[in-house]
Amino acid sequence: MIGGDKNGVCTEESHFEREALEYPLGKKLFGYFKDKGTETSFTSSHNRVTGISGKTRAEGYFEGKRTLVVGVRRIMTFEKCRPSAHFQLPLATSCPGKCKYCYLMTNLGKKPYLRVYVNVEEILSSTRGYIEKRIPGITVFEGAATSDPLPVVDEESRTFKFGQFGYGKYVYARELYQEINAYFAGLVKEFLPGAQIEYLV
Repeated sequence: MIGGDKNGVCTEESHFEREALEYPLGKKLFGYFKDKGTETSFTSSHNRVTGISGKTRAEGYFEGKRTLVVGVRRIMTFEKCRPSAHFQLPLATSCPGKCKYCYLMTNLGKKPYLRVYVNVEEILSSTRGYIEKRIPGITVFEGAATSDPLPVVDEESRTFKFGQFGYGKYVYARELYQEINAYFAGLVKEFLPGAQIEYLV
């Protein structure tokens, strides 16, 4: 869903760690953006990307939201995530969305570029250690604590709902929601046998 199609994120530039191309997903994304004609370059670290344009704070913010960085997550320590879960599940960092209520606005800097990690299997495998330490208790992971891992910014294809506290949010169409749910259910079954998804919003 990344790239600038009708139902995807509008990415104007992409930066890749070279190591990311050693993973199938990294190769796929690199080829995708090359074929799309998206400005593509390499960076030494997904944690520090320079060269994102924007003279004013507002310009830098919006340019950051249109910049994708593809890297390898090397730190497999998961932060605590109370009260919604025991731990974060860091599949991505930042989000192309511009939701006013989002707490990520406060801790991602002036140019909050989107980071995705290509070593998804390694990240999911790391959850096992946390689960085993809490046995026989149940361990809950929050997959959207550091990002919206499934952003779709075509507002016409989504439904707007008001929450219980007065603010609203966009939700996925039924068919897309079912597709997303099936995808994550498959990953959970493969990497976390016996686990279940508590909720998907």
